[in-house]
Amino acid sequence: MSRAATPSPDEFAMIAKSRAEQALQRYGALGDHWSIDPPTLTAAADVAVDAAIGLEASLKCIADQHGCRAPDDGPRAVFRALWKSGRLPPAITNAGDAYLESLRVLFDARNAYLHGGLPSVDPLELLGAVKDALQVHLALAQANSLLRSQWPDIDDALWRFGGQPRHFAAQVRRLLSGKRFDGLRLYGEVARFTGGSALRISGALEAVVDVEQTRWVWSGSAGSILDLIPTAKAEVGMITPPNSDEMKLAPGERVSEGTLQIRVRDLPVRADGFVEESNPLAVPVYLLPDERRAWMVGPGDLSLAWLLAEVPYRVRMKWFVTPDGRLEAVGELLQSESQGKLTGELRFHHPGHRGYPAFRGAAQIEGTTSGVFPGVQVAEWRHVRWDPETGVVRSWSWEGVSRLSARWKMTAHIAFDEVEVFD
Repeated sequence: MSRAATPSPDEFAMIAKSRAEQALQRYGALGDHWSIDPPTLTAAADVAVDAAIGLEASLKCIADQHGCRAPDDGPRAVFRALWKSGRLPPAITNAGDAYLESLRVLFDARNAYLHGGLPSVDPLELLGAVKDALQVHLALAQANSLLRSQWPDIDDALWRFGGQPRHFAAQVRRLLSGKRFDGLRLYGEVARFTGGSALRISGALEAVVDVEQTRWVWSGSAGSILDLIPTAKAEVGMITPPNSDEMKLAPGERVSEGTLQIRVRDLPVRADGFVEESNPLAVPVYLLPDERRAWMVGPGDLSLAWLLAEVPYRVRMKWFVTPDGRLEAVGELLQSESQGKLTGELRFHHPGHRGYPAFRGAAQIEGTTSGVFPGVQVAEWRHVRWDPETGVVRSWSWEGVSRLSARWKMTAHIAFDEVEVFD
């Protein structure tokens, strides 16, 4: 049987460019947050096949131009031959042993996958090898004229894959590391209504998330649902309804004071505004070295790791039995000058390589909250037994809060810790 013809260096260059582009596209499609949503081994192996074929073609393209490989040499042998003959770029040569280990992982995975099996390797370890392979390929394409002829925008591609993250991280460290911003204005609003609920935080930070109203504690505290439901992002306590002794007679009325608790965790937020003068968190960070080019607002992807707001309130509470046999308590929020406490942690990162943040950091939040603006809460009880003539309520069961509308202001002081940079 005749042996298949060996591709020419020109043909190797075309194969290398095509497969490397496919690997970069698939690599990018895997998303940014691998710690939360890690790729499957099958998805990692799909990317590895393209990366391995592209890198092998680029290595053989260079080796055949300089006559430094035997016909049966595998990709790692070709890499060693190019390394030994000084044909690799200095950045690759200086980390040659590490790249050889990545090539071992990459090509072992490719061989297993192409023979109908999954490789015996962690998907994140395999994608680390893919990242190294793409770095090697881009460096080779930049240094070799034949590979470069297939990739006219190779300088920009290499910058975005390797240089841009370090550039971006250095700016964030210079602008934010160790700094404190005082007196940032935040605004909060919670609404519960038939069929849903919503919490809004706006101002220097802005977020929107669904809220679950706590239903089984008669106080302004929050947190019980967060302990039971890991996917819940926020919870709002209720305005304390009348106590049991008070509700034994209906109708009734009183004015009281309390504290409304709001707890938030792992809530994506963004720095609102577009100029540093109006919001120091919205400082422009340039994606490319030229300040006339694209830039983004703030220190990358932001999330409230946790936030606890304690909002004092003053309320006029009225309770009565409705014609259809419900015991209802309507709380009308009154203007209050009291102040509450605000604490939390803001986390941020920017993915330089997909799944590998170029930097990450945290900022501590402290501050105060104002009392709530005028609003309302409606709480209901069902299965009410009462004497219509005397107004005495004999029994009832707690149904929950059917409506809540509250707004308040917050003043935040945000102190950034040291920014951790990944090369």
